[in-house]
Amino acid sequence: MIIQPMKATPRLDDFSFLVADDSIVVRNVIKWLLKSCHAREISEAADGAHAQTVFKSFSPDIVLVDWEMRPVDGLTFVKHVRDLKVSPDPYVSIIIMSSHRKCRRALVARDAGVDAFVTKPISRAGLLGAIQSVIDNPRPYTICDSYFGPDRRRAQRDHDGPERRELRYLSSQRARNQNRWAAASREIHLDL
Repeated sequence: MIIQPMKATPRLDDFSFLVADDSIVVRNVIKWLLKSCHAREISEAADGAHAQTVFKSFSPDIVLVDWEMRPVDGLTFVKHVRDLKVSPDPYVSIIIMSSHRKCRRALVARDAGVDAFVTKPISRAGLLGAIQSVIDNPRPYTICDSYFGPDRRRAQRDHDGPERRELRYLSSQRARNQNRWAAASREIHLDL
């Protein structure tokens, strides 16, 4: 018999989530996973239109949204959230989920303003890794004529030309989230 070592589970006591997926099974699996990490509050939506309604009255720290939903898909929801004119919180962290694994899909999602991309079927390690990455490694937000969202450049390079974009660093809410995650990561909860 092989005994696997127990893995530490991050505690998400201070974080709230909005889970938007048209599959009730997927929503329930994600909610179970988040509850097992002691997420503070979880709200759910069955499509992008419902998610927009919930988002107006519920201020999550992180949004988990499926790409393929009807009548409003996840990408349209992301664009709505990143619209500075209409969104109650355009700086919210967004993780998009998709069953399509093509690099082109991830680039389209990045260009729409997502913070992370997770492929389905969802694994515990993949989803928690994306959540931890979003909290531990926040990126400044870029504002330019055609884009608002997390800085798409992961590597910082010297630039000789004029700066055509404005960078906005963490909002105070996201900074608090990062500090809470760091504290939560130090508390170890063993999965039995």
